[in-house]
Amino acid sequence: MTVAVLMGGPSGESAVSLLSGCEVVGDLVARGQQVRVVLLNERADFRIGRLITSIDEAAQLKKRFIEDPVFAASGADDAFEAPQSPLDAVQTLKERGTSIVFIALHGHPGEDGSLQAFFEWSDLAYTGAGPECSALALDKTLYKAFLRDAGLPCADSLSFRRCEWLNEPAQVLAALQERIGFPLVLKTKDSGSSVGVQIVHDAEAARETLASQFASCDAVLAEKFIPGREFTCAVLKDAHSEKPEILPLVEIRPLAATWFDHAAKYEIGGAQEICPAPVDVALSDLVQSMSLEVHERLGCDGITRTDFILCEERGPLILETNTIPGLTKQSLAPLAAKVAGIGFSGLIDRLIEMGHRRVSTRRPHA
Repeated sequence: MTVAVLMGGPSGESAVSLLSGCEVVGDLVARGQQVRVVLLNERADFRIGRLITSIDEAAQLKKRFIEDPVFAASGADDAFEAPQSPLDAVQTLKERGTSIVFIALHGHPGEDGSLQAFFEWSDLAYTGAGPECSALALDKTLYKAFLRDAGLPCADSLSFRRCEWLNEPAQVLAALQERIGFPLVLKTKDSGSSVGVQIVHDAEAARETLASQFASCDAVLAEKFIPGREFTCAVLKDAHSEKPEILPLVEIRPLAATWFDHAAKYEIGGAQEICPAPVDVALSDLVQSMSLEVHERLGCDGITRTDFILCEERGPLILETNTIPGLTKQSLAPLAAKVAGIGFSGLIDRLIEMGHRRVSTRRPHA
């Protein structure tokens, strides 16, 4: 069995994706698996690498990705070949014995359902959630509507499209002031890892932030800022049980910032992450049950991680759900898997097994 680990991508989360992917590669190679690195470059073109056959090769590739950002963004050298099209890439992977693609991408297009749909159409197994739930979870504007329709608690929010901002910026700012109030959080619609997230405290800061965000995205979510303790809860559906497993709750205490921003997530010493979270049983059970409900209502396979803020008046509020949680050394889902007794290797194996099971149970093309 050859596992193709897909990483990189054109989103602002490509560096995190490369770290996640390299952790997966290193783990699989250390256990004698055949692994092929597949890079999605900054133009979303596939670049297919050679088989990684040793821990040293895996470590060298990781080091190069970190130290050579041009190579990491392009994959343009003899280490990777360039298929003419995505269809050629899939055909090449199949011809070389690839049994499954382990998706370690974050953000568009790895987490928005488009690659998942393409792999299904190509009859190539992949890990993680399917196309529809991936698309719904990544799009923050649609996800908030999903939560409200399901009756699940979340912070008050509004969403705006670029055309609204360009045509009537004063009305957008007035709506933020009147319907949400400052401070508030502005989020680009399809970024994770806190990329594109800003807390603003007045209309002028909102104006500057929205102008910057709409320069690179077509929709922004504005959400009421809720101070409080932050938690996350992962849910894992594998091939051996019809009932997903709820992993222990993690509390996140930022140390390098006032909130769990990108630096707090991925820099050493950026946050204290406590698992199991020091909370009473009632709160833990409530957050875990809400995480399970989100996972099942979305219809996800593999692992999801749902983030919460504890509001003093309303209790735990859902912030977002990640269908491809990070797998770096600082990531939260592997920490929860470790505390649950699954471990990193066990988590990777379960995701791969679930991907194979989905292919075996999916109805063939008509």
